[in-house]
Amino acid sequence: MSEMTPERAQRAFMRVSGYVDLNLYDLALENLEPVEASGQFAAECRFWRGEMFRERDEYAAALPYFEEVLRIEPGHVGATVSAGWCLKRLARLAEAMPLYAEAVKQHPDVAVLHYNKACYLSLLGEAGSAIEAFDRAIELEPEFRELARTEKDFDPIRAMTAFQERLGPAPEEHTPDE
Repeated sequence: MSEMTPERAQRAFMRVSGYVDLNLYDLALENLEPVEASGQFAAECRFWRGEMFRERDEYAAALPYFEEVLRIEPGHVGATVSAGWCLKRLARLAEAMPLYAEAVKQHPDVAVLHYNKACYLSLLGEAGSAIEAFDRAIELEPEFRELARTEKDFDPIRAMTAFQERLGPAPEEHTPDE
């Protein structure tokens, strides 16, 4: 077999991603294994192993892979989001907060980190901190305001005046001219 170059690894990861999206895990593994065997790209390989388990709703099996990525690359955006996803579904949501704190420190301008952090803080009953994180998310990407209108994670704070102020008025539904 030829050497695993960064370019070949990148192509393999793209295929892995596509196969995971299509639930074709055997093909995903077939493309991931040569990269793993090369001893290179440890974080990326661990991430994709975790994603395969997460996509199959095997959160307890996925979590150690994301935790390993975060040991290799503290603040890794994808691993933080995926680990948070798993921890929420394992009823261990409070454990996601230090992961998000590190990720936000490393990547302060990544809106999805602030948005997810806001969601989780809301679920944990930390309304003020949730609204603060939501403010940062919509400052970076105002589109999150619309997503938040139907996000169930915000149900604990939805009725709060401060949260409603951040959402602003709902866009008017337009009816076709008759």
